[in-house]
Amino acid sequence: MEENKNQKAAITEKIRYKIDAVGDLNIEFVRDFLRNTNLTLNASQEKVSFPILSRIHRRLKEGKRFSSIQVEGNMIINGHHRFICLSILELKVEQNSWTKNISGTAIIPWPDMIVDENDYDTDEEREEYRNKYDEEKITSGGE
Repeated sequence: MEENKNQKAAITEKIRYKIDAVGDLNIEFVRDFLRNTNLTLNASQEKVSFPILSRIHRRLKEGKRFSSIQVEGNMIINGHHRFICLSILELKVEQNSWTKNISGTAIIPWPDMIVDENDYDTDEEREEYRNKYDEEKITSGGE
């Protein structure tokens, strides 16, 4: 058991080195991270979008902040992409309790999570997020 824990720690250290070395995410890095990292919360969805992960990761590295993830017990209900990126960067994960009934929602093991190359956001959603997080706010300077 201790040997397995040490192996996972060594893999996690290599993953951290990769992220520091390249600065940006790549899809294989995310897949390795999910397979080899013991995450504190459980997943409730089978897939995540790599393009969304990439955008959130970049914005977090720029110091942007996102809304809390929603959890029921130890299960993420809303916020899988944010949780993964915050975990990769070892940033605090803000949580809110989900109060709706989630009976029948299955736990998806992180190593089984599919990291999809497709972008789930629409053009309108990407534009909204660009306006919210990426556009520099220009204030008119008056006298």
